Amino acid sequence: MTRIKAIETRYKGYRFRSRLEARWAVFFDALGVPYEYEPQGFNLGGRSYLPDFWLPVQGCWIEIKGQEPDARESALAEELAKQRRQPVYVLFGPIPLPTDDTLSYDGNEPAFLFDPQGWDCCHKWCECLSCGRVGLEFEGRAGRLHQHVDGPRCKWFDEQPRYDDYAPGGLATPRLIRAYEAGRGARFEYGESPQPHRMGLTPEQYLAVQRDPVQIGPQPRATRPARDQEQKEGAP
Repeated sequence: MTRIKAIETRYKGYRFRSRLEARWAVFFDALGVPYEYEPQGFNLGGRSYLPDFWLPVQGCWIEIKGQEPDARESALAEELAKQRRQPVYVLFGPIPLPTDDTLSYDGNEPAFLFDPQGWDCCHKWCECLSCGRVGLEFEGRAGRLHQHVDGPRCKWFDEQPRYDDYAPGGLATPRLIRAYEAGRGARFEYGESPQPHRMGLTPEQYLAVQRDPVQIGPQPRATRPARDQEQKEGAP
């Protein structure tokens, strides 16, 4: 199959090798996920490998592909996972629409996992609405986000009488949908800098995420008086 040459794209001081990589970077920013782009390369048995993203909070590598990885690409991801003892996710194809079947629990989102134990598919971004933790888990089962956590645990998780895969939240929370829309809607033709409203953020949130991406998490729900005041101030 013929592979189309990717277009290099600048965003936030990085020179991404493709528009797709840059759009995933916008997705990470809108979601509040810190990332490092191509921080280091590896020699895997005489083969060079430079993964696209390292996500320090999630503790995983992310590789972006325009289409399903071939045997060589899959072998490199698998070898990196075994050598580093860290998961490697290969996301391929366009960023999905928030309304696509790919975001349903039985959908087959194009994301492969390679870890020291082997290979798996159907891993999706998900969020626990109790603590705001986000990550990639099988079928977007947010309860799994709390299985291996260093530091404070989620209150919801600790209060469960037995292990539960499905924490409050899941894979189509408002925060995740905004991030998907931001990544898909990012345009780089004019100045190569997506506008805050296209990332689903207010100008204040946009500035905050530039300073510290971790600060952008679940937004508190407005109280009734606050909503009434907002409506009054917005009235003509």
